[in-house]
Amino acid sequence: MNDLSIMVCLSGSEGAEHAARFAWSVARTANCSVTAEHVVDASGPTWLLNKLNGGFIDREQIGLCYSSFCASLVDIADALKEKYQSVFSAQRLRGSCNIDYGDPVYKLTRKAMNHNLVFLGHRQGGESPMRGDVISGMTNRCTVPLIVVKSKEASLTRLVMLVSTDHLCPRYLRSCNNLASMLGLEPRIVCVGTTDEPPNLQVLKTQIKNLVPELKDVKMSTRLIEAERGSVELWTRTDQHVDVTARPDTLVIMPTRKQGDRRVTLIGEEIGCFLDRLTLPFVCFWPEEYDHGSVPSRVPAVHSLERSA
Repeated sequence: MNDLSIMVCLSGSEGAEHAARFAWSVARTANCSVTAEHVVDASGPTWLLNKLNGGFIDREQIGLCYSSFCASLVDIADALKEKYQSVFSAQRLRGSCNIDYGDPVYKLTRKAMNHNLVFLGHRQGGESPMRGDVISGMTNRCTVPLIVVKSKEASLTRLVMLVSTDHLCPRYLRSCNNLASMLGLEPRIVCVGTTDEPPNLQVLKTQIKNLVPELKDVKMSTRLIEAERGSVELWTRTDQHVDVTARPDTLVIMPTRKQGDRRVTLIGEEIGCFLDRLTLPFVCFWPEEYDHGSVPSRVPAVHSLERSA
């Protein structure tokens, strides 16, 4: 991973602001650009046009209301872009802010393919149904690493890559290590077991060292993970509780894989269920099939917002 290109999924929510500020912090460390993307979705209330056939409000009035609603969405998008640009310009970072129209999930996942890292805000328990659909769709369809942010950015010091004890993916391990190096973070590996058999740390260290020699000196540990406790927590075989939320300076990488038309975590859990119980301030979902080499080497030119505003 020689060059990093960051995309932020922009909306007017508090979570989106947290995600944007986190992305700026990473971009400042990596000396890379940040592209903010906002998609205006006017499809939500189209049922007004398709289902109502008159009554107290005739179709012509409904059509006028729908047109007014769409115009309001555009006005909100313009105001959002103007505010974002005014705040972003003070960061002295390279980047752009774009507005598009259509299905947010389709548009954002397509745009994400031109970047290496995508940031998306999330507010547990408080998302609107429409915003929740965007988060669910993005986590299931995004083919590049996606960082879901719940709270304000922290000063990162470590990157922890979770690894399934029965499935070691060299490409995933190498890419995560490269990202840690680029961001100046201490890489660590947590080998996660989901059976009653305790993982053999020494065997895993040897296997990982043979697969990815540059990880030979990285600190490793093993955990058993349980997904039925109402939160995402890791603890040892001896039941010594290890709460990852105690280290808000740690970026946790959760590998995902495709399973039919959905995407699941390394323990086979649907990402939506994982997010519902998320206690971490942020987590990075990393598709195991993601290959940095597949990202276009020529990303569209970006300009400072001071010039493009």
